[in-house]
Amino acid sequence: MEFHAAYNYYCDESCHLKNDGKQYMILGYISAPYDRIKKLKEDIKELRKKYKNTLEVKWSNLNAWNYTFYADLVNFFFDRSDIRFRAIIVDKKRYIAAKCNHDYDRFYYLMYYQLIYHLLDTTSTYNIYLDIKDDLSSYRIEELKKILNVHMGIIEKIQHVRSHEVDLLQLCDLFIGALS
Repeated sequence: MEFHAAYNYYCDESCHLKNDGKQYMILGYISAPYDRIKKLKEDIKELRKKYKNTLEVKWSNLNAWNYTFYADLVNFFFDRSDIRFRAIIVDKKRYIAAKCNHDYDRFYYLMYYQLIYHLLDTTSTYNIYLDIKDDLSSYRIEELKKILNVHMGIIEKIQHVRSHEVDLLQLCDLFIGALS
């Protein structure tokens, strides 16, 4: 019998706007086996309860008040073997408008392709959740799904989510914020 695994990817970005004055865009994801997601959520919920933290976890929200909670979140990540983080750093000065039909939004999703594509395994399936960028980006994520599936056909779902509702996406935000 062939083993077939499913994984969830929780993706976020930092400094991604074209004219935000930042040279580098960071794109990253937290990935975990689908069958471990419930337990991971429960464990983070327990950490939140321990520290009485109901606020969204974000690098920009790190302060003296929640430092211990954030440190325990980082330890939570490094103490586990069933959760992974990957990020890419993109030099926005290397954006070549002509290669993206002068469409910076297209460039943005091409960078997500670069982040995700290289570590996909054709014996697994994937659910990909991206932090919602704007109301017009649903077309782009469907395009991203089609492009990822051209050679592999293993992306089951790709959708936008609100980061304040997804703890694993918030953990990703914390890590890419540290990188940026």
